[in-house]
Amino acid sequence: MATTFTRMDESTAEQWGVIGTESFKNQSRVADRVLGMLESLSDIVDGFATDQLTHCLQTATLAERAGADEEVVVAALCHDIGKAVSVPNHPRIAAEILRPYVRDEVYKMILVHQDFQGRHYYAHFGGDPDAREKHRDELTSDEWTLAEKFADEMKVERVPNSYFDTPKRREQWQEAIKKEQKDKDTVGAVALDVHGNLAAATSTGGLTNKRFGRLGDVPVIGAGTYANNKTCAISATGYGEEFIKHTVAHDISSLMEYGGLTLQQAADRVIHQKLKPGDGGVIGVARDGSIALVFNSEGMYRGAADSSGRFEVKIWE
Repeated sequence: MATTFTRMDESTAEQWGVIGTESFKNQSRVADRVLGMLESLSDIVDGFATDQLTHCLQTATLAERAGADEEVVVAALCHDIGKAVSVPNHPRIAAEILRPYVRDEVYKMILVHQDFQGRHYYAHFGGDPDAREKHRDELTSDEWTLAEKFADEMKVERVPNSYFDTPKRREQWQEAIKKEQKDKDTVGAVALDVHGNLAAATSTGGLTNKRFGRLGDVPVIGAGTYANNKTCAISATGYGEEFIKHTVAHDISSLMEYGGLTLQQAADRVIHQKLKPGDGGVIGVARDGSIALVFNSEGMYRGAADSSGRFEVKIWE
């Protein structure tokens, strides 16, 4: 620890040497402090539909999806941390915190972002919607372009989660909460073309009222979706965890390729012998054009059509 001094003009090189060494050693705390400021934004709403932490996470996500580099993504995440201290000059607070760690054009992007974004709302407060123009002589062409893209493309509208609801799906969710029902919302298709190519596709919303963090697993390749021109194309519906555990779609194909089974035989064996009753089912088409629609649940929405005129839609057996 440096010896005490009470006047800057009385400090010594030795004292400043200690201070410099300790300051360098403690630079790691910067990240913790910045994260702390970022987390504190969850308490700031100020009339918006979402808190400022959510807004920063949305902005960083949009920047990443737009192909921005790491410095821009980090800056997008932290662009409003100054609001933890002061809203009016929050861009400068955030910019100066980030300045030692990002290139100059990213620093300036954050520094001017409020004036650039002001095009969309300054007029509501009697301000100049073209306030960004006062920075035109200060910024290079590349700096201007980045600041403009950040303000107009990467800044996202703040909306509550209810914005993404639809009345019908919310009603279904409310009913599921009451009944703990396990409806499956999967759409799958398999096809064989005139050239002998097989294809499979599966999309799922998972289970109605599924637990947070649970994924729809059926579309995983090999589990509930698989196509091999040597054998068949398979698309499945049901409890994804079981289809992953037993690699159902790939197993049906393997039984055909290495065991000599037909598509119907292979699908029957896997669905009725490996899976538990109620786990789900598959639709499939083989390289010879044969079709199999197999399930061990109460019913399965399914349809089939071929060039010979077959056309059917069924739910139950």
